[in-house]
Amino acid sequence: MIQLDDCMADFINMLYQEGESVSHAGWLLSGFKRFLPTLRRELVTAQQYYNNWIRDHIPVRAVPMPWSVAKTLAAVAYDGGHTDIALLLILGLSTADIHLDRRTSMLAVTLQMTKTARNHAQTLALQNKALVEVVQHLLHQLPEGKIWAFTPRGFRLCFGALLEHCQPAPCSFSVYSLRRGGATDAYVRSRSLDVVVTQGRWKDQRTARIYLDDARAALQKMHLPEGLRSLVAQYRRFWCLLLHR
Repeated sequence: MIQLDDCMADFINMLYQEGESVSHAGWLLSGFKRFLPTLRRELVTAQQYYNNWIRDHIPVRAVPMPWSVAKTLAAVAYDGGHTDIALLLILGLSTADIHLDRRTSMLAVTLQMTKTARNHAQTLALQNKALVEVVQHLLHQLPEGKIWAFTPRGFRLCFGALLEHCQPAPCSFSVYSLRRGGATDAYVRSRSLDVVVTQGRWKDQRTARIYLDDARAALQKMHLPEGLRSLVAQYRRFWCLLLHR
């Protein structure tokens, strides 16, 4: 046990010195403790090295995506015949999880197997007339069932290809940028941390404030590439014109 602990501690130290991701050390410890439960209290040195690294680690958060860019990506996808990608960029659900009420302009979505409630579904309600009209228009063009009929990796590849087509490489957007950008936009518009914490399903308001304040500062400093700025301007009224043809 002592030899194994020393060996793992040296390996974690090597990962740190080589500039590897701290996640690799976490996975190593988690894997050993999960599959060899007798080691849970034995890897004292390795665990201490990992804890020290965590205290020294500054996480690199996803770049928040502006709402104008998210709408543009969805418009470009739809314009290219990819209705499924367009709807996923806006909602990211299956058709059965989306419930519309045009009379009240209410959109309710059911969230299955979320990180904050793995054993039961959660429901999120949004009242936005324009969003209801756009989602209804897109749903009419898709078969019932899953919006995306392929693998998660397939979506990430398509999302990357869409980003490359729109030329935003310097911004380093990722799929997670959609959530971070959406939460930040809601925070700026509502000026209510409580509203965003509820809609974003955060357990800790303090964590949400750090997350949102940092993202808001990043958005203020952001300079979109010329190609992407041109697309945002080109598609600014795309959804409005589509619905009123």
